[in-house]
Amino acid sequence: MSGPGQNQHNPKSTASYLALAAVVAVVVLAYQPVLFDFFVGDDFVHLIWLKKAMVAPELIWRNFYHNWLDITTTSFYRPLISVFMASDYYFGGANGLGFHLTNLFFHMVATVTIFFIARGVYVDSGCKSDQEASIYGILAASIFGLYPLHTEAVSWITGRVDAVVTAFICLALCFYRLWRKKKDVVTFIQTLLFVIAGLLSKEMAITLPAMFFAYSFFLENKNEPFKNRTINSLKATIPFFILLALYFVLRKFALGTFVGGYDNSLLLMSDPGHFMATWLHGLRMFLIPLNREVIPSSHALTYAWYLILACIASLFLLNLFQKKELRPLALFNLAILTLAFLPVYKLFAIGNDLQGARLAQVATVPLALLLASAFTTSKPRLLLAGAYSLLLFSGLWLNNQVWAEAGHTVNAIRQALVAQYKHINGDPPVLLLDLPDNIKGAYAMRNALDGLTKTPQFPRDLEHCLSVSAFEPIIPMGYLKKSIFDSADKITVLRWSDRALEFKKVPISKEIVPRTETFKMASSETLGSGKEFTIDLAAKGLLCPEAEILKVSGHGDADSAVIYYANDIDPEFSGEGSLVAQRKQNETCFYFPLGARPDFFLGYKGGKLKLKLLNPKQTFTVDEVSIMPKESLMPEISFENSGYLGSKGFLHLSESRSKEATIKVDGSAVEGARKLRLSVTKPNLYFKSQNATIEEPALLTTIEIDCAVKDNVKLERHLFPSDGIYEVRPWALDNRGETLGIAGDHIVISVDD
Repeated sequence: MSGPGQNQHNPKSTASYLALAAVVAVVVLAYQPVLFDFFVGDDFVHLIWLKKAMVAPELIWRNFYHNWLDITTTSFYRPLISVFMASDYYFGGANGLGFHLTNLFFHMVATVTIFFIARGVYVDSGCKSDQEASIYGILAASIFGLYPLHTEAVSWITGRVDAVVTAFICLALCFYRLWRKKKDVVTFIQTLLFVIAGLLSKEMAITLPAMFFAYSFFLENKNEPFKNRTINSLKATIPFFILLALYFVLRKFALGTFVGGYDNSLLLMSDPGHFMATWLHGLRMFLIPLNREVIPSSHALTYAWYLILACIASLFLLNLFQKKELRPLALFNLAILTLAFLPVYKLFAIGNDLQGARLAQVATVPLALLLASAFTTSKPRLLLAGAYSLLLFSGLWLNNQVWAEAGHTVNAIRQALVAQYKHINGDPPVLLLDLPDNIKGAYAMRNALDGLTKTPQFPRDLEHCLSVSAFEPIIPMGYLKKSIFDSADKITVLRWSDRALEFKKVPISKEIVPRTETFKMASSETLGSGKEFTIDLAAKGLLCPEAEILKVSGHGDADSAVIYYANDIDPEFSGEGSLVAQRKQNETCFYFPLGARPDFFLGYKGGKLKLKLLNPKQTFTVDEVSIMPKESLMPEISFENSGYLGSKGFLHLSESRSKEATIKVDGSAVEGARKLRLSVTKPNLYFKSQNATIEEPALLTTIEIDCAVKDNVKLERHLFPSDGIYEVRPWALDNRGETLGIAGDHIVISVDD
């Protein structure tokens, strides 16, 4: 055999393999920018686990009968990924290059396998030309290998989950076709093994039996009557559906659930309109996978992409009209495309910066097969295919520059932090500001700090170094603000400078008391049509930490506004330093909870605010601006040892250990408050707006605990439906049960068994 399912007598096979080798070389060249020693984002989470696994190998095998990496906030069954990670760490240690080479290896496995799949299914569809089949295979392999959407799955070490499962899905499809040709036991066992490997890598592989059915129905049995096609296709795939059933039994045993994932549910579509808009945007990025942070929509490369896609679509339809034998192939590819999206239908979202692109990794296999079928052996079409390949290479190269930049940035952060700790003894509390969550969509410090500050990545293990961002969705910075200033002499605050590539110390003081100030307007300021209104806190003698709530009173039809802030930390207004507020119906003011933003309240001096409306078509006339303390508008929440030097606002509940805990709530300072309500998020979701003026019902569980205006509330484990992270915040209610003021600061409940 010259390849899976191919005959040796094909005289063009040598040329085909040389062309395939050239495709492999070009793909490796396109990924060259990320082939160096770096880790980013969640990679550091794996490094912590890998260090433990080298000492206790049973942790690796535990993944085969337990939740992946023992993570309590999600339910995933991916033991084979841990095996590959452990082998990389065993042979190469904490050197990122080896991990990146493994990612690229699996991507190349998928690329090469797609060549054999494409060449085979082209013949199965009824096309007689071996040369066309080989060209189709080369084109499909090159489109897939160079597709710019793949950087998140290939260039990011943790993204290998999708690169690995895609490789095994391709191998399983290839060998299933070969088994249907040969009908021998050996090939059947090989197919089974690749299906099992896929299922042990990621849940995406659950679609393989259905993909096998699609192959048998649309291609293998295409000439049979519909009933016979269906029956014979089912007979061929029954063993794999049985295997899938056994897999779900294993998931139930290992995870305690058939579904799992992030929230253990199949349906989560609280806003159908938003769901559809997200899908449509994701599909657009799927077809034009250019990072908008690097290549804007108005760039010539983007216009060239639209033009070539239009040509490909026209040629594809023309081919279907001229060559009836390509129609079964098109149906097969469309079926596989649909199946590839099904497991991620609820999560599918691709940002303008290609965040989330890995979710479409498997779907790019049938996409490559569809796009390649637009080209035939005629020279003009092959020239167009060459132009498209050049476009793909350019997009992939540019997208990879972003991941290379993220890698270099994280390496610089690590080196700068090492330099700081040469002058810091022990492990005192250190708070880091302005670390980049991502670099133009490439994950940088998201979830990275804990692993980055452990050996061997760092000279010594740190437990009390914490990073916070402007909008901190989990760590309750508004809740912790007071305890941070109360312990100012024990906490070191460092700010990362992107320009200088170093950390700079931020001074904080204990002498901070929230202020109440009202600024009467000499004349009303009307906002709208892009107009702005600026408030200089420094000129009015206010320090940033003294300004907790900004209340802007007035009148108009505006329902939302945004405030930009600047201070000593960042003296220039920017989109990152901003806060959006919504206005309740029948109210005449906006509330901006500045005290929840660490990059504002740690800025100390030089505070400036710039107010504008989100909708320029609306208007709002400002009559009065007030600075107010938090307790006048929101209930307080607290529990024992919960400050910054304690649990940092985290409370733990467990069926086996801490079954209950008591928290204190106090809304007595909120005018008109008659009782309080505790709102709780669904597991592993967080409030979109801190200290919101309007509740977010789509995020809430059924748990709502009403209590007195000042009360002790007992939280019990059974109140929370599943393991995970929950956020809890209090609301003040009037005598009609309507919310008053704004939501209190949230705390975090960690629930596990």
